[in-house]
Amino acid sequence: MGEFDTIRPYNDSEVPAVLARLFSDKAFLDILTHFRFPRFAGALGWLLKPMIARKLRREFAGVTTVATLQDKVEYYVDHTIDRATDGVTYTGVEQLKSGTAYLFLANHRDIVMDPAFVNYAVYHAGLPTPRIAIGDNLLQKPFVSDLMRLKMFHVSRKDEPFAEVIQSLNLTPVSISYEYDPCDAAKARELYIRATTGTYTKAPGEDDVSIALGITGYKGRVHVNFAPPITERFEDTKLLAAEMDRQILGGYRLFPVHYLAYAQWSDADPQLQVPKAADVFPADELAKAKAEWERRLNECPAEHRPYLVVQYATPVRNQYRVKAGIPL
Repeated sequence: MGEFDTIRPYNDSEVPAVLARLFSDKAFLDILTHFRFPRFAGALGWLLKPMIARKLRREFAGVTTVATLQDKVEYYVDHTIDRATDGVTYTGVEQLKSGTAYLFLANHRDIVMDPAFVNYAVYHAGLPTPRIAIGDNLLQKPFVSDLMRLKMFHVSRKDEPFAEVIQSLNLTPVSISYEYDPCDAAKARELYIRATTGTYTKAPGEDDVSIALGITGYKGRVHVNFAPPITERFEDTKLLAAEMDRQILGGYRLFPVHYLAYAQWSDADPQLQVPKAADVFPADELAKAKAEWERRLNECPAEHRPYLVVQYATPVRNQYRVKAGIPL
């Protein structure tokens, strides 16, 4: 067994066995059942899961390569976008060139949908989809490992000068912006418990629920920005990290909800010249956002609300600090 066999991307010859394993995985089928039949998944899951498994086996019977699998999966990604978002937009993808390798580095919000939206943009640009690297702590569930290893990358050139390696990688900052986070209330609860008790222990199956909600939950609008690749020589990792932060935070699209939350945030930075939401967005767009934001606040327990606010307010502070040249 090779040193990186547990995290390397799957080869075409392995695809049929991986799909067979996925379509027999109880946790994976449970997520699909909740997505397809949210009202009946609990009471009738015992009946629905075998039905879904049979349907998937029939539909993917002829899939024997990663490329054909991605062609098949496109339909499901389209369906998810239609059901769970108000649309996905992209900027900068047109600069990516066929035959050129890029190393994308992005902010993180959702284990499955972050790479899905990036892959979707690249796929529709007619380019090979990227390999995905995630922390090994996220590969503990077999079905998550199988899903994420349709593509993965590994970079190991420690013996070469740092600046030369970085210049050769076409390191490309990517900003993934969600208008709403389906898991925001759960995150607020976790943050509250950590703040008040000093620790938080996840319940069995909690990660599975979060993954399912992250895929199926309402996200509003989603925007993905691809910044130009980093071409400057960086001899120091801290300087490179600061530039990546600047590019990713600068390319993050702020929606009305972010400004609304920032206006309510007790830790807002008085030095920053942050405009009011009404000065940035048209009245109809802002009215819709206010209604959704109030709904989320009202559904959140009062003691959790400060932690809900901070999730949406922080991107505003970070971006305006970048614009003002203030270190993060």
